[in-house]
Amino acid sequence: MVEEIKKGEVSKSREKMYLIIEFFSKGNIILADKEMIIIAALEAQEWKDRKIKPREKYMFPPASVNYTHLSKEQLGEILEKSGKRNLVTSLATDLGIGGLYAEELCKISEVDKNKLPKEVDVKEVAAIYRALQELLKKTEVILGCVYAEEVTPFTLTGQEPLKTFLTYSEALDTLNPFQKVSPYEQKIKVIDRIIAEQGESVHHLEEQITENQLKGEWIYEHYPQVERLLNAVKEMRQTKEWKEVGEELKKIKKVASVDLKSKKVVVEG
Repeated sequence: MVEEIKKGEVSKSREKMYLIIEFFSKGNIILADKEMIIIAALEAQEWKDRKIKPREKYMFPPASVNYTHLSKEQLGEILEKSGKRNLVTSLATDLGIGGLYAEELCKISEVDKNKLPKEVDVKEVAAIYRALQELLKKTEVILGCVYAEEVTPFTLTGQEPLKTFLTYSEALDTLNPFQKVSPYEQKIKVIDRIIAEQGESVHHLEEQITENQLKGEWIYEHYPQVERLLNAVKEMRQTKEWKEVGEELKKIKKVASVDLKSKKVVVEG
């Protein structure tokens, strides 16, 4: 409920005021005077750097990452420093693009959304960056795509919209904010979404099983060579730093690449 404004607190004259609508987090509606002092708020909220309550000065949220001007190197640094539980959550919150478009980035880039952000390698960062540029390019021609639970300005990967409009505004006009949805229908939608997500996870796990099986067979077939390489690395590590070890490994004919950051060595089959 909007806090009741005491009689006389707001002048009846045509004094300039601001109505601020926040669409992030849980959302909020704030009424402020010409000096940006809060008169009333739909919900009182408080963080370490800002307060939303009467008689407090309204402060805009601290600026987040500008993903429209993000470089590939900056994206890699953000993921490396992220403490989020998985990649999709990191993209949603650290880049400020929300869960829906974070999921879309993972689908386009074909990078596992459940992977820890710190474990995303250089190639995967590049794939995510290319996917981000692809999404930004899609916003150059805005459409209105209506899905069961979402309205988006472009089509989502692997999903067919229920309706498509020439403008985003037309698509938004189809929504009825006062329409009541049965709790059973809500549960069905949640279950359907969980089933779809689990289906994707199963498919991904099956691909991983096949890939890991092939890797295991290759290692078994070439075990003497792999063992010699491992022993060589162990021996060098006794007297050399990783950078020196990397330089030595690059001299080996079968070694395709060395990633010192993740301590990975790619060997040609």
